[in-house]
Amino acid sequence: MAFIKLNHDRVHKEMRNALMRPIDLAKRLETNRQTVNYLLYIGGLKYAQRLANIFGCKREDLIIDTNPS
Repeated sequence: MAFIKLNHDRVHKEMRNALMRPIDLAKRLETNRQTVNYLLYIGGLKYAQRLANIFGCKREDLIIDTNPS
């Protein structure tokens, strides 16, 4: 069974490249800081497409497959 999740390191890298703070990302996503902290550190796969649109990349660039095979 594949386990796909948001690549948090890549999201942090894209934020650094865009000189974006979590509060700035929250405004772009039209959500609150708590949601942004959740997606930066724990989950957030459902936000992958919206993040890709903000960072100008593909959704597949922001997700990873953690299947141990």
